Amino acid sequence: MMGGQTEMICGRTEMMGGRTEMMGGQTEMICGQTEMMGGQTEMMGGQTEMMGGQTEMICGQTEMMGGQREMIGGQTEMMGGQTEMIGGQTEMMGGQTEMIGGQTEMMGGQTEMMGGQTEMIGGQTEMIGGQTEMIGGRTEMIGGQTEMMGGQTEMIGGQTEMIGGQTEMMGGQAEMMGGQTEMLGGQTEMMGGRTDMMGGQAEMICGQTEMMGGQTEMIGGQTEMMGGQAEMMGGQTEMLGGQTEMMRGQTEMIGGRTEMMVGRTEMMGGRTEMKGGQTEMMGGRTEMIGGRTEMVFIINLLRDSKYYHFRPVMDTYIQKHFAGALAYKELIRCLKWYMDRSAEVVKQDHIQEAMRALEYLLKFIIQSRILYSRATCGMEEEQFRASIQELFQSIRFVLSLDSRSSETLIFTQTPQVPQPASGQGQPPGPISCTQAWSSNAPRPSPVSAALLNSFPAIFDELLQMFTVQEVAEFVRGTLGSMPSTVHRASGRAKKSILDRRSPSFPFPY
Repeated sequence: MMGGQTEMICGRTEMMGGRTEMMGGQTEMICGQTEMMGGQTEMMGGQTEMMGGQTEMICGQTEMMGGQREMIGGQTEMMGGQTEMIGGQTEMMGGQTEMIGGQTEMMGGQTEMMGGQTEMIGGQTEMIGGQTEMIGGRTEMIGGQTEMMGGQTEMIGGQTEMIGGQTEMMGGQAEMMGGQTEMLGGQTEMMGGRTDMMGGQAEMICGQTEMMGGQTEMIGGQTEMMGGQAEMMGGQTEMLGGQTEMMRGQTEMIGGRTEMMVGRTEMMGGRTEMKGGQTEMMGGRTEMIGGRTEMVFIINLLRDSKYYHFRPVMDTYIQKHFAGALAYKELIRCLKWYMDRSAEVVKQDHIQEAMRALEYLLKFIIQSRILYSRATCGMEEEQFRASIQELFQSIRFVLSLDSRSSETLIFTQTPQVPQPASGQGQPPGPISCTQAWSSNAPRPSPVSAALLNSFPAIFDELLQMFTVQEVAEFVRGTLGSMPSTVHRASGRAKKSILDRRSPSFPFPY
């Protein structure tokens, strides 16, 4: 069943990987669209600048036409002044014509008066017919005067005709000037019409300018809107990139979980998960024993060459996923209880299994204490140190037990660890303490042998919570508590174990 779930999870992982690639393609497509919209934005910005230049050119033309309009208005005013001046001259010539007419009428009156005088003289001539002869000289003189006055009359008539011709000529000039005035008025009206037309054109150009300004503002707004859309799409692209990375992380996490579940499937063979065992272990002594048995069984599977490559999976679980902040208390109590009972029970297989799993049990203890210390800011530090001291007292008690039978050899054999490939270092696998004893030397008890096999691996774990001097004291006191019959034979074994585990560790032998 676990294998089927594993295949299903692998299928889901591949499906999520495909979705991740699809989202990556969509992200690239959105980036391309964003770049295209950026190009369109730049093109519209160029069009906006071009339209702004056209607007400035039209404004310049509008100002130029306004100047022309003002110039035409000035010319119109100047022509109006000339028209008024010509009108004044026409009125002046009309006054002169009227004055000449008055003079002509006055001379006509004088002519009529002289005619009356002539008639009166003729009457006097007839009346003084008799006196004619007497005054013949006078008559001839008066006739000469009359002829002279007739010449004067003719001269006055010629002057009158000349004044009339001048009057007619001045009237023609007045009519001509009136025509010119009308022509100037027509030109003025025409120029006024042109001025109005140019004003309308100027207003139309201003309206077009305002319309183009509105279009420019509208294009600017569209440009800003497209810029906002580009930023929004950029934000969506970043969000999609974050989602892609998150999905990649989830894919990797699922892949890691898949590998871990495959490892659990191979290791547990249908057993419950490790957390269930931890829960049972912490629930009470009976449940704790059942959970401890499963946990120890899983840990000891990692010593088998077939499952040795799953040790990094277990290390990753402890460092990143294990969350039992209170588990260290029960683990320490359980280990201490088993070690204290090792001298009382006859069948010690389960105790030996617990001692062989001491490396990972201590890793769980240290990580649990670190989590608890983080959560409580270092509370109960002294209690933890005291419980570790008591645990090592129990370890020293186990090592002080004498060897019981030669049958313990079957408990101290260690499975062969797969050799690394050429060019790689020695893996930190378990070390069998039985390799250091000769066939004739006294051997430790089975529990002691199992504990010694796991003991060198706990140095690094202890250094996370204790100083080098404290760890060295733990090791010195623990190894020094072995029986003298075993102690003398195990000196070379202890030195070999310590040298292979930590060559630079300052342990006294």
